[in-house]
Amino acid sequence: MDEGGIMPYMQLINIQRNQRDKYEEVYKSRYDSESTFRYEFNIKSNKAFLVINKDILSKMDKILSLNSQLIELLGELPEIAQIQFTRYCLIEEVRITNEIEGVNSTRKEIKSILNTDKKKKSNQRLYGLVKKYQYLDKKEIALDTCEDIRELYNELVLDEVIEEKFENRPDGLLFRKEKVYVQSPTMELIHEGISPEEKIIELLSKSLELVQSKNHNFMIGIAVFHYMFGYVHPFYDGNGRMSRFISSYLLSKKLHHLVSYRLSYSISYNKSKYYKMFKDANEERNRGELTYFVNDFFYLLIESIESLIDAISEKKEQFEYFKGLLVNLVGIDQREILVAFVLLQNSLFGMEGLNVNEVAQACNLSISKTRRIISSLEDKDLFKKTTISRAIHYDIDIDKLLEKSVGNAKR
Repeated sequence: MDEGGIMPYMQLINIQRNQRDKYEEVYKSRYDSESTFRYEFNIKSNKAFLVINKDILSKMDKILSLNSQLIELLGELPEIAQIQFTRYCLIEEVRITNEIEGVNSTRKEIKSILNTDKKKKSNQRLYGLVKKYQYLDKKEIALDTCEDIRELYNELVLDEVIEEKFENRPDGLLFRKEKVYVQSPTMELIHEGISPEEKIIELLSKSLELVQSKNHNFMIGIAVFHYMFGYVHPFYDGNGRMSRFISSYLLSKKLHHLVSYRLSYSISYNKSKYYKMFKDANEERNRGELTYFVNDFFYLLIESIESLIDAISEKKEQFEYFKGLLVNLVGIDQREILVAFVLLQNSLFGMEGLNVNEVAQACNLSISKTRRIISSLEDKDLFKKTTISRAIHYDIDIDKLLEKSVGNAKR
């Protein structure tokens, strides 16, 4: 009992273990409660349900509050910082969502696709996934039917699945025909995917109705759909990447799109917890209850937004500090200061330097004028230069900036 004599909310399996005589009574009171969503599908032999308890309500409030803080904080950043930080988060999200599945994709590969609008033989493996994430908050994606799910699968991961193992391509009408078994990274059996294909289509169709329904809380619908996609496991391979992308896309409709670029990061950081969420929800003795899964999914979202706020706040403080140092070293030429500030934003919030054309565009200067300014700044020995695709890219060298500032202070 917690303070006040109220029993803490426990998983049903723990009630069965510790208070066996209360098990059926607690299950019935939860399932029949006015605060319960009862679903038109089963988890194993039990009707799925979810209790809207105080933990879930509290986390939903916190998510919305943190999202507002994030939007306000981003609004305080200069434009280049916003653009570069968004790009950084996008690249990491694509890299990590593949990494979770044991698929290697480099930052260089992802950046190359972001910079092109053409699908080539050399980039087709990742092209669909990267481009979908790139336009996640800008383009509508149909998610009404199982046919929509299959079409999205074709765009996102089919090329990569075929390249990795041809026999893992979908062999049914839309999904898979044969059974599939889900294992943890330690090869522990977590779950047997739903079969036959008719049952897959039935359960996915009912799950899609949740995220479309105006009578069901949208954020809870995303969490339940995320679980159900993993539970059904409609494909031989690519289920995790599909599930995470769909959840990210749906979240971008209600929260800032940067939150959508942080889901895989939080899942990867809490990988053991994430697999346990599914294992617990699949447990027969939990009788189809999804309360804990949704609560834990919201925990991951809270961690995603908090980590974004912490990262941006830290970089914002650094930017204000280094901006002052730069003014002292660069001098009073306003265009030199403008170029230096753009490069500083990129150095702190981005992943790689900017070339002359990118600097000129960001500063609204001609390329020839930008070259002259960069040449002048080079004489002050503030840059790091790297060559990418035969073009020189520039960054402010933060270490040199600190050294020069300390040296000037001593003189």
